[in-house]
Amino acid sequence: MCLALALGNFQSLSAAPVTLAAFGHRVIAPGLSAGYSNGDTWDGAWGLNGTLFLQHDDGTGFNKGANVHDRLCQLQGTPEIPSTLFGVDLNPGILGDSLKGSPCYSTGIYEVDGVLYHNVCYSRQIPGAWVFHHTSILKSLDGGRNWMNHLGAMNSMPPDDINRSFFPSEDWGQVNFVKYGRGGMALAVDNAQTYVYFTASWGALRLARMARTNLPMLDRAKMQFYAGGDGLLDSSWTNDIKSGKPIPVPSSSPTAVVFNAALGRYLMTSFTSDSWQQPPIESTLRIMEAPHPWGPWTLVLDENVNQFEGDNLTWAFLLPKFTSRSGKKMWMSVAGRAPYGLQLIPIYLSTNSVVTQEAEDASMTDGAEANSKSGFSGRGYVSLDAVGKKCEFTFKMAAAGTYIVNFRYNTEGYGRFGLGVNGKERARVELGKSEQPYATWTEMSILARFDIGTNRLRLECEDNVGKINLDRLSIALWSTDDPDDRKDFAEFSLQEKLP
Repeated sequence: MCLALALGNFQSLSAAPVTLAAFGHRVIAPGLSAGYSNGDTWDGAWGLNGTLFLQHDDGTGFNKGANVHDRLCQLQGTPEIPSTLFGVDLNPGILGDSLKGSPCYSTGIYEVDGVLYHNVCYSRQIPGAWVFHHTSILKSLDGGRNWMNHLGAMNSMPPDDINRSFFPSEDWGQVNFVKYGRGGMALAVDNAQTYVYFTASWGALRLARMARTNLPMLDRAKMQFYAGGDGLLDSSWTNDIKSGKPIPVPSSSPTAVVFNAALGRYLMTSFTSDSWQQPPIESTLRIMEAPHPWGPWTLVLDENVNQFEGDNLTWAFLLPKFTSRSGKKMWMSVAGRAPYGLQLIPIYLSTNSVVTQEAEDASMTDGAEANSKSGFSGRGYVSLDAVGKKCEFTFKMAAAGTYIVNFRYNTEGYGRFGLGVNGKERARVELGKSEQPYATWTEMSILARFDIGTNRLRLECEDNVGKINLDRLSIALWSTDDPDDRKDFAEFSLQEKLP
């Protein structure tokens, strides 16, 4: 069956929804060879002077310092050129030790109007029942050397007390920021020039705001919580934290919401993973998008990345500094186990039309249509449970270029696909084990080059282990490789200075 692929305006800066996304291969930072980092939860703050601050939990940082729950670092260079990446420990580190010995865990970092803000919380480390709570905000006026808490104490963590924390609610245990441009600069969108937005995303997504002019005072009475409805209206906000309402989202985990100015959309990541479980729960990373911080949120990508990159990746945070000029490529930080430290993964985003073809409507060789696994789309799926069984999808492209290809599959174990385009072998695709405590089906995203006109994409089973079931395949244009697209890969300044 041949489907015509309608092209959208790929250069458009309008607020068209993100329709499809793909992960690229990870970069282990700093640098691919001699780099070292140790820790997790690598959230970032893009300073007005270009500095990229990073926080990390539970590790020794870039310079093999003390093992701490909370450290401030700086990353220089760009993941577009991995050899330029260079990490420095700031605090504890070359700026001082005011954070050393802190009992708190970091949950989010952001710079607004020249002030660096750092959210911290307390945690009960119980495998399978992690608790993060009693969150407060610290601020630094000197680039991270010294920190003041909301109670006015300098270089002292707020108490492990719900009533004296900045967010006196167990619903606000993992607090981050809605992030805009360098130094917190925001466009005239969603009142972001007036308010700084906060999120809590442990179990459910919640939203709060505070006037930018009030934020430096760290007065928790000035915080307003989203209670539902149109977030542009004052009537949608309340000063009572208990009256705040969760925002419906497809998935939630500790994260930061980021505004992609070029696309005019908000992006958010989530992850599911638990390497402490036996056997370990494998890693799934997700991308969601929305027109406003309060939604509506749509799932764009839900991918098991465990086998694809050979690691159990967690704690995914988008880093606005590395967003391409067109907005079609972003980078996120993740923490893995091999190695346990900072890793960076590119995300390719399309706002073009998506064409989807069900596997049962493709051309099959020895595959069998089935419907016993629940959760499929269409009328069923195709079982490719032996070497040589395959599906071939046919699409008619209106333009030559690089396309995002996404296919949805089910496996009871690890499987392997051979990928072919127009009769030529292109790749060997390693599949994760989709059947986890939280899922039956998962996705795989890739980038592939197609010519104008009719193109054929073949997925062929290459082993007898995974019991692969193929549900559907979706495709959307990412780039036509014209000069405007090449701006996505423009180099960033490599001459960055320490604060």
